Parts: sequence; structure tokens; C-alpha cells
Amino acid sequence: MKLICKNYKVKSYLTLIPLGDVHYGSKDCDVEVFKAHIKMIKETKDCAVILMGDLTSTGTRDSVGAGAYDDICTPEEQYYKMLDFLEPIKNKVIGILQGNHEERVRNASSFDINKLFARDLKVPYLQYGAALKIKVNDINYHVYAIHGSSCATTLSGKMNACRKMQEKVNADIYLHAHTHGLDYSPQIYYEIDNRSRTIVQRIRHFVLTGSFVSWDNSYGEMKNLSPSPIGIPKISLFGNLSRGTRKIDVRFTDR
Repeated sequence: MKLICKNYKVKSYLTLIPLGDVHYGSKDCDVEVFKAHIKMIKETKDCAVILMGDLTSTGTRDSVGAGAYDDICTPEEQYYKMLDFLEPIKNKVIGILQGNHEERVRNASSFDINKLFARDLKVPYLQYGAALKIKVNDINYHVYAIHGSSCATTLSGKMNACRKMQEKVNADIYLHAHTHGLDYSPQIYYEIDNRSRTIVQRIRHFVLTGSFVSWDNSYGEMKNLSPSPIGIPKISLFGNLSRGTRKIDVRFTDR
């Protein structure tokens, strides 16, 4: 697990965007929606992005399903095209996580595509997990992000995989990719505040980070998986509050 510390000065809030599960190169990737999201990120002033993995499909002959036979271009072409997509927003990228699609290529050949993305974009390579300390003006937010893994077929099962992240790391926000689910679940808890000597209410925010993969005629339909909306979260981290106060707002993009 890597620790990344970032400081941002904003007028009101920072928009944190987990961007992953694009699966560019797959016949099921909605490229036009993805390009619209890149444009949105580029035009959003106070914005930070964490790349959540599975940016490319990188199908191989050992992939689940038809693998490479369903991809519309080679892994090499996928890499260079995705690099072109990300170039306009690279200054907003906090780092890049490893996805299972890139990992299977590394397992088969030792070639790590995301390490190459990190080098060419000049951003940190986070590998399997990242703890982020994001300071927005004078307010600290703690985020734990992984690409993750889950065989869940229901939205509640996918969210359960995200909620299990709190067993390993204490954070304000938990980001879990991989499932293609797009969902948000807050959890209230209480703790002792040493400064005020009172019991205070806190909230943990669990977020499934979505995808750009269509369901119709896809692997998901073949396996009778539930359709998920295409889109990603937009998480507002407010910086215009009194010191020690945290406010987090989670919304989703869609078509």
C-alpha cells in the first residue's frame, strides 16, 4: 500500500474523481462517453483524479470469455490510444492503481502496462492499494482506494466487498473498482474527540466507482449479471468549513 499526501487550495471544494474500468479496446467499451468524461475532467477547475485500473482491455488467449478475439485493437494500440486520452488531464492525476486486466498481462509476460502509464504520464504508480491524505485548504480527508476483487453478482454483494475495506484501513472514503457497480453507501459511527472531550458523529463513505462498459450483448449479459449504469462518481471534498470539520458529497455522472 502506498501513501500519497496532496495539498489543494480551493475556493469552495475539491472534486475527487475515481476513473477506471474503461476497458478500452473491448467491443463493449463506450468510447464516446469516456471521451466526454475526459473533457469534463479537463474543464473542471479544482479537480483531482485517481486512476482505478482496468483502463485497457488487454485481452489475451487466456482471458475470461473470448478475450483477445473480442477486442477491437491490439494491447499495444490500446496502450498508446489510452495515453493520448489521458494526456490532457495528467496534471490532475494523483496516481494509478493496478487492475486485474493489466495484472494478467504482467503475470503472463512480466510486462506491467500501468507502470509504463505512470512513467509516461509522470504520476505515481500505486500498484494494488493507495492511502491518500488529501488536504483541502485546512481540512484533511483520508481516502483508501483499491481496484479490488469480487465475484458478487448483486449490487449489495458488490457493496459488501467495498465495506470490507474498513477492516484493513481506517479512512473517510473507500473507493472500490472492478465490479462495474456504481453505488454509494454512507455509514455513521461515533468516536471520542480528545480536544473537546465529547463524543462526535463521523461518517464513512463507501463508493463503487463504476465503469464505461455497456451491458447489452456483453460478457455481463452472457453471465446474467445485473446491468449497471455507465458513469463514475464525483466526490466533493469541502474546504470552506471550520477547521476539524469534514463535509463530503457523492454524486454520479451518467449519459
